[in-house]
Formats: sequence, structure tokens, C-alpha cells
Amino acid sequence: MVSRGDFFLKQYLPGKPTKWWIKAWGVADSVNGYFLKCNIYKGEKEIRQQDLLLGEQVVLQLTENFWGKWHHICFDNFFTSTNLMKMLLKKETCSCGTTRTNRKNWSIEFRKPTVLKLKRGEFRKMQHEDVMAVVWQDKCVVLHSTNSDPRTDGSVTRKTGKENTEIEFACPPAIIRYTKNMGGLDVSDQKCECYGVGLSSKKMVEIYITVCHKCVSCELFHLI
Repeated sequence: MVSRGDFFLKQYLPGKPTKWWIKAWGVADSVNGYFLKCNIYKGEKEIRQQDLLLGEQVVLQLTENFWGKWHHICFDNFFTSTNLMKMLLKKETCSCGTTRTNRKNWSIEFRKPTVLKLKRGEFRKMQHEDVMAVVWQDKCVVLHSTNSDPRTDGSVTRKTGKENTEIEFACPPAIIRYTKNMGGLDVSDQKCECYGVGLSSKKMVEIYITVCHKCVSCELFHLI
């Protein structure tokens, strides 16, 4: 959320076109973008659990109401870790996410995917206990998963060449599921753009109005 106010929740994000934001973590339905839960990041004032990475703590806090139902949760590489996958699986929740190759407990063989010299459509899979690690060569995707059978393979269609000829490539089911289901928050943001807030404020109330607007807009979108 873009912020112009002067208060401790503001975060400086140099990679964004607008540098000052209020950072919020959220979870949304992957099909319709329905906004389910949101937490505001408090920066240095965030209450941290010392035995968890920030990304692990965020995912556990946002998903605790959905444990025990074998839901499938997708997240990006900021949150993904082997430890998080195992904790969610103990809570009867499957998960899948792209990962960073320097993360703890990531396979040594997969630390440098380019060394594998995979051709387009080729992949490698490894499994430790119930967590599977996948490297797939399309744009060099690396991923952790507990929601797919490592013994099965799928396929995807890609366009190639000047004539955009469609060619079928082999692809691990974990990546197919991730591609299909990742992006619930993007869908939620797109739907929220249909409704403007109509209020510019530099005060603390700006935060609450923006968050409430996001939730109410998603609700209205599904009622219309």
C-alpha cells in the first residue's frame, strides 16, 4: 500500500516505483481472488519468534485458521523453506513454492542449477522425507513442494521460434500446480482497482481505510 504519511509503519522499498509503502502480508483464494486475511508488517516493532524466519512466521500466522483441512497453499521464494514445508505438513496442510537456492537444507546438488546443463523441458527431482525439490529448465525454475507425487510427470505447451510454433514439454506436476494456483493476491488487487477509495489522507486512518477497502471491494465484486 502506497503511503505518504509520517509514521513507523512506513517501509522504504528501493525496487518499487513509489519508494515508501506500508507493507502488508495477505492470503487470498487462488480461484476468485477472495481476500481471506491480512497482517500489517510493523518493521522493527514486529514481534518475532526467534526460532522462525520472518517468512515462515508470516505464513504460519496467516494460514493457522485453515490447518487440518488439507488445503494447498502456494507462496513465493521469500517465504519458502524446508522447515516451513514440514511444519505445514504436520498441520495437515500441503504447500508449494519457488525457493532460493541458498536456503538452509536445500539440496547441495541443486545449489547451482546452471551446472546441471538442462535443456528446455528437462528437470531433476529429489526428495527428502515428504519434501520434494525440483529444478525445471524453462526459465530455470527451482521449487519446493509437498503437494505432488514425485513419481508422476506432466506436460505444458510453449510457443517457440519466429512462427510461434506450439511444442509440448515435459513438466513436473508441482510446477503445473504452482503456476495454476499462484496469484490469488494479484487477482484480488485487480478486482480492487475497480473501486476507488476517493480519500487522500496522511494520517493513520489511511491504513485502516485501505485495508478495509481491499476486503470490502473483494466482497462487493462477488456480490455484483
